[in-house]
Amino acid sequence: MRTPEDAELFEKKEESIKMSCLLAEKERTLEKLKISVAQFQQRYNAEISQKYVELKSLKAIFSPYGPNSKSSTYRASSAISIEAQGVRHNVQETKEAKKVYRSIAAVIHPDKATATGSHALRTRLMAALNDAYQRKDVIGMQRLFSQWQESPEAVEGEGSAADLLRMNRLITLIKKRLADIDQEIFRITHSDIYRLMLKASEGDKRGRDILAEMSTTINKKILDAQNQLLLRLYG
Repeated sequence: MRTPEDAELFEKKEESIKMSCLLAEKERTLEKLKISVAQFQQRYNAEISQKYVELKSLKAIFSPYGPNSKSSTYRASSAISIEAQGVRHNVQETKEAKKVYRSIAAVIHPDKATATGSHALRTRLMAALNDAYQRKDVIGMQRLFSQWQESPEAVEGEGSAADLLRMNRLITLIKKRLADIDQEIFRITHSDIYRLMLKASEGDKRGRDILAEMSTTINKKILDAQNQLLLRLYG
């Protein structure tokens, strides 16, 4: 006889199938977007970015905070001091990191896998845990443990009740991934490089090479900066 749990489990399975299809579509959309932006970024770097670096270097020569200034030396020494403090801080936390690592590893280690098919997830999380431990990243290790606790694979037992809990967790994870993808798409489509890519695309439709125009403009600025430097040195 079909129980209410069986009926709910069937509905949840149907929901998970639909959401999985939506997730696959969103993943493809995000991947295409990333590829397009990455390709344009490469073009931008080759045609424009290095010229901005050259211009910045020329301007730095005229700056009171140039590479030989006292302010620059102070910033460098401060950075070294902060870095050294970070190293000492990590050494102090080694003991706590080891304790957290061992407690989490005792739960998620692949050797703990049962018939619920958790071995793949355990292996992935264990590798990430080892990496986090090497960096003494206690917060990172705790986040990995939270991933395990929220996963369908962490549910023990058999039967409709256990299967329903696993399915609910799976749906929750899919929803979270969908939200993460939406956020990442929003971040990319509101970035400066994406806006420039759209502008360049519109320019192509009108027979304009936006990057070439930018290159001409920055070349002029570089030439002006070089002339100023020559005048300062020999004028």
